[in-house]
Amino acid sequence: MTLEDLRTFTAVCAAGSLSAAAHTLSKSQPAVSQHVARLEAELGIALLERRARGVVPTAAGTALCESALRALAELALARRTIEALRSGSTGALSIATGGTTLKHFMCGALARFRAEHPDVAVRFTQGRSTADCIDALRLGRVDLGFVTMQPEVQDIEQRPALLMDYALLLDARHELARRPRVALADLRGLELIGLPVSSSGFSSLRQSLAAHGIVPNTTTTVDDWDLCSVLVTLGLGSAIVPAFHAHELVRQGAVAAVPIDGLEALAVGWVARKFTSLSPAASAFIQLLTQDLQATDRLGVRVVDPAAHGRAPRGIRHGNKRTKMRAR
Repeated sequence: MTLEDLRTFTAVCAAGSLSAAAHTLSKSQPAVSQHVARLEAELGIALLERRARGVVPTAAGTALCESALRALAELALARRTIEALRSGSTGALSIATGGTTLKHFMCGALARFRAEHPDVAVRFTQGRSTADCIDALRLGRVDLGFVTMQPEVQDIEQRPALLMDYALLLDARHELARRPRVALADLRGLELIGLPVSSSGFSSLRQSLAAHGIVPNTTTTVDDWDLCSVLVTLGLGSAIVPAFHAHELVRQGAVAAVPIDGLEALAVGWVARKFTSLSPAASAFIQLLTQDLQATDRLGVRVVDPAAHGRAPRGIRHGNKRTKMRAR
């Protein structure tokens, strides 16, 4: 029993004769008869009753015809759904990331995506850490993650998108705020506001500092970089943060953000089970975000070539050409 057998049989039932069905299907009458005969032989029962002016289905034929019509309709619907998914015009897209990432980097791309793909349902899952996002990805709960880049992770592919330069964020009246740049040695003894040990971003920062023999004196811990920046304005200490997170506060003159010489940038980007297997909708969102980032001048942020794969190159440090981050 093949789909073509069923299509031919339902056409015969609708037309009421073998010859009329043959004409509708652009087949020969013997070919139509063979499809019907194959079904009757397989099922072991007559499906059509031959009459002088055509054929009518038997009770068994009626049962088969009704079931075949439902099945063929469901298959046609499945085909249309798959074609829509393949074109990216419908379906669902789920992304795991931190709340600050969505706020600072994805809103513009999301608005454009919704306008271009109105029938695709989008869901963001907030992960407390990179590990949370990768776990959700590995369990199939999300399609993509946007996280801090990690050393090689089994069964997960990584694609860096941004390199975020760190800055020392402190009260504008602090003596270090008057410097155009600070050295790593200047960080010793500072009371710092930081993120939890479980945070991949802060863990990466601690490792970079440790490579230079510096252990951060973290006196206050908060959940994200934005809160670090806000607490600096309240006089609760200083913080080492990706410069972009201090952008608004620096613009307002409440704090100073001073570049740090010799500190490796924070690499963030996409993770997926397999990028080549992503849905068109997921690939389209990545492309839109890349375009959005490339078109925006962001403080202390460098966009990585979207063709790059794997972990961001090691040893990338602050260059000589920098965006001025200090505010008076």
